[in-house]
Amino acid sequence: MLEFEHPENPIVRTNTSKALFYTIKNNFNTLAFARKWLEDLYPKHYGPLRQLCDAKIVNAYPPLAD
Repeated sequence: MLEFEHPENPIVRTNTSKALFYTIKNNFNTLAFARKWLEDLYPKHYGPLRQLCDAKIVNAYPPLAD
């Protein structure tokens, strides 16, 4: 989930992380999303998503167990 107080221009190390940030912002904004939903929108998202989580721009939540 994107942080409620997220910056408009995040300070991240790579351009791929910045591109993923804008993809998440345009499609999900502050709604929680599953990582598998990013497969079609941004195929190689594992590294950039980890950088966004480490920068505390995206909040990570554990999967829900039924």
